[in-house]
Amino acid sequence: MKLLSLNKKLNKKGSTIIMVLIMCSFVMILASAITSTVMLNLRMKMAKSNLKSTFYTAEEAVDEIYVSLGKVSMDSFNAAYVDELTHISANRSINLDGSISYITNNYANERLRKNYMTRLLSNLSIISDSDREGYLNNIYSEDNSFSELERELNVVEKEKLTNRLRTYLEEDVGKLDVKELVSASVVVSNEEIEDEYLNRSNIENYYLKITDLTVSYLNKQGYTSEVTIDINIGFPQETVALIENELEGRTNFANYAFIANEGILVSGSDDNKVNTANKLTNPSTLNLYGSVYGGGSLGIRVNNGANFNIYGNGSTNVISGKDLVVNGGSVNANGGRIWTNNIFTTLSKSSINFQANSHIYAKDDLELRANDSNVNINGDYYGYGYVATNGGGHENSSSLIINSNNSKININSSANVLLSGNAYITYNEGAIPYETGFSYASYGDQESYLVPSAYISSRVNPVPLLTEAIYNTAGNTGRVSYEGKNVEISLDNSFFAYPLLDEEKPFVLKVLKSSDGYGSAYYYLNFKNSALKAVYAKLIEDDEAYLNYRARSTYYKQATTMERENYDNHRNSLHDTLNINSASTKSDIFLSPFANMDSISDSTYDLYNNGVNMNGDSISLDYSNYQEKYTNYAIRYNILRKILYPVENPDTLYLKNEDVGKDNVPDVSLYSDNVFLNFVSMEGFRQYIANRGVSAHNYGVNLYGDYMLAAFDNEGINGKAVVIDSSLSKSNYKGMELKTSKGVIVATGDVVVRSNFTGVILSKGKITVEGNVRVTSLSESEILNMINSDTGVTTEVIDYAYPFKSIFLYGFEKQNTENKGNPEMSYKDMVEISNWRY
Repeated sequence: MKLLSLNKKLNKKGSTIIMVLIMCSFVMILASAITSTVMLNLRMKMAKSNLKSTFYTAEEAVDEIYVSLGKVSMDSFNAAYVDELTHISANRSINLDGSISYITNNYANERLRKNYMTRLLSNLSIISDSDREGYLNNIYSEDNSFSELERELNVVEKEKLTNRLRTYLEEDVGKLDVKELVSASVVVSNEEIEDEYLNRSNIENYYLKITDLTVSYLNKQGYTSEVTIDINIGFPQETVALIENELEGRTNFANYAFIANEGILVSGSDDNKVNTANKLTNPSTLNLYGSVYGGGSLGIRVNNGANFNIYGNGSTNVISGKDLVVNGGSVNANGGRIWTNNIFTTLSKSSINFQANSHIYAKDDLELRANDSNVNINGDYYGYGYVATNGGGHENSSSLIINSNNSKININSSANVLLSGNAYITYNEGAIPYETGFSYASYGDQESYLVPSAYISSRVNPVPLLTEAIYNTAGNTGRVSYEGKNVEISLDNSFFAYPLLDEEKPFVLKVLKSSDGYGSAYYYLNFKNSALKAVYAKLIEDDEAYLNYRARSTYYKQATTMERENYDNHRNSLHDTLNINSASTKSDIFLSPFANMDSISDSTYDLYNNGVNMNGDSISLDYSNYQEKYTNYAIRYNILRKILYPVENPDTLYLKNEDVGKDNVPDVSLYSDNVFLNFVSMEGFRQYIANRGVSAHNYGVNLYGDYMLAAFDNEGINGKAVVIDSSLSKSNYKGMELKTSKGVIVATGDVVVRSNFTGVILSKGKITVEGNVRVTSLSESEILNMINSDTGVTTEVIDYAYPFKSIFLYGFEKQNTENKGNPEMSYKDMVEISNWRY
C-alpha cells in the first residue's frame, strides 16, 4: 500500500506581537528590578546619611561636654586661686621661733589643689554647697577629714553628675542624652613636679576620673549613635607662683665642711660600705675641724663603734635639722656649738662627752635609751624647750632622761645647765603621756608618781589584769578587779603629798597592754596642777625641802608617833629609790654642788616655797624667764637649720620676735627645710653640667692645682653615691669616683667620704663617712676664691659661659627669663578625654 505525504502550510500570523509582549514584559521586569535596586541604594544612602548625622551629633555632644567641663574647671581654679591668696595674706603669723606660718609655695600649691577639687565637685553637683564649705574649712584648719573626698562616687552622686552633664547638651530635633556613666572616683596622686627654677618636689594632686561615659543621639527617624569615652579632670603638673620665692643668694655655705640635706652618717662596724655589699672592716672615725649640717630624718648619726670628734671654737656650728643620735658609738665635743632637736643614745653602749668649752642647744630632750650609756656635761647645756610652746605637749619640753639600765649622766662642776621642761611618762596604744615634775629623771623614777601600794586595796601598783574580760572591763568602765575583788583607792592626809593632790579626783587610771599578759592597771597621782608636780619632785629629792614642808603640815603636828613614822617612811622610801641628784656620784644622774643648774622644777619649788603663806597650793608654772630664752634660741636654730647663718652672741644677746628681719637677724620665712636648694640653683646646676662638653653624662668637673670643682647630678641613679677617696689610683668621673682631698663638691644624690678632705661638700642626699677621716672647713673667702677661679666656657649652641658659681643662687644669672613665671593654663590643661569607643 502506498503512503501518501501530507504537505501542510503553517499560519504564522500574530507571532510578532507575542514576541513584543514577551520582550516588553522582560524590560518591565528588568526596569522594576533596577528601580528596586536604585530605591534600595537610595534608602541605604539615606540611612548612612542619618547614621552619619547622628554620629556627628553625638560627637558634637561630647565636644559640648568637653568645653563645658573646661569652663567649670577654670571657674573652680579661679575661685580657688583667689581663696588661697586671701588665706596666705590673712595667716602670716609669727611663731615663737621667729618663723612665719603658711608661707611655702609648695604647701600653698597643695592647698590650692584641694580647694580646686572641692569647688569642682561642688560645681558638678557631686557635693552640696554646705559640704563644700565644710571641706574648705577643713583644708585651712588642718583637719584630716578632707581625705574623705578620695573615694569612688556612690550611685546618688553618679546620678547627680550625670544630670549635670546632661545640662551641657544643647536641645536638638532628636533626643540627645548622657545614656550611662559606669564609674567615677576622686583619686590622689603623689607627683614630682618642677617649679620655674627647676627645683623638683613632691605634691599631692587630685583628679576626678570618669570611666565609660556614654553619650547617645536618637533622631526622629529612629536612628541611634553612641560614643563612649573616659574623662580625667585635674590640676596640671605645674606649680603656681602663689608666693614670691626668688631667694636671696647667700654665700655663708662656704663656712661649712659638710652640708647634707638628708643627714650625716658616721658608719659603724655593722654597716655596709656604700656602693658595695661588703661590711666595713672597722668602725669609722670623723675628726671634724669646722662646721657641718645634717638634715632630713637622719640628722646626725654615729653608728656602732664609730667616733665623732668635734674640735671647734666659738664660730663652729654642728647643726642637726632633726636629732643627734649616738647609735652605739661616741661623740666628743672639744669646743664649738651643737644645735639639735633631741640627743639620743640607742642600740648599745654609747658615750657622749661635752667638754668645758662646748655649748649644746637642745630644743627637746637628752635621753639615754641604750643600756650602759654614759654622758659627761662639763660645758654649757641649754635645754630650752618648755611645755607652753606648743599648747601643753611634750615635744618641746626639755629634760634629761635615763630610760635604760646602768646608764649615767654626770653634770660636773664646770657645767652650766638650763632645763626648761619636765620629763614625761609615755605609754603604748598612743595614750597621752603623763607629765612628771622632774626636769631630770632616771629610769624607774616614774614610780614616784604611782599611788603608793599601801593606799590600794590590792597592795600592788600596777595591778595585773589576768584575763581578757578583766582587761576589757577596766578599759571600758574604769573598774579594776584583782583576785576576785574590786580595787579601791583610799588616799588621805597620812600620805605626805596629799594636800597637793586634786581633792575630788586624787588619782588617775591608765590601762595598758603588756607583752607578757593582757595588761596592767596603773594608778597615778593626780595633782591640782602641773606646778605642784614639780613641788612634789623637789620634796622627794631634797631633804631640806621636805623638812620645811613637813614643819608646816597640820596633820604631822597632830599625828601620833606611829603615824609620823609612816608619814616619813612613805617619803623616804621614794627618796631612797630616787636615782638623781644624790650626794654620791654613784647616782644615775649626778649634779655637782658647784654646777650651775636652772630648771623649771627647781624654780617652781622656789615659787611655791616663797608663796606658801599666801595659799601656795594655787601656784602655776612660771614660764616667763624660760619663754625669753626659748624665743632667743628657737629663732637662732630656725635660721641655722635653713640658711646656716649664725647670729652672733647667742648666750648674751637675747633675740625677740620683733628682731626678725632687722639688722643682722634674717627673716627665713621664704626658705624651705631643703637647705640644699636654699643655696643651689638647679637651673644653674644643670646648665653648668650641660655646658661642660659632657652633656651626655651627669657631671661637670674642673681641676685647679691641688683642688677640684665638681658637680654631679646623681639623684636617683640606682642609689649610687659620689665617692671621695684620695687613695684611688685615678678619678673615674663617669663612675662618680673622685681622687681628691680638697675642693668644692656639689651632688644631687649621696656622697661618701673615705679619706681626709678640706673644703665643702654640698649633698641633696646624705653624706656618709667611712674610715678614719679628718674633715676641715675653710674660710668663706677661700672657698669663694676657689669657685670664682672657674670662668666657664662658651659653645656654638650656648653663648653664656655658665661658670661654676652659676651652680649657686648667689652666682646664677638667669637667661631668657621672659618665659619664666606662672604657666598660661587653659581648660585643655585640666580636662582630658580619652579612649573613644563607637
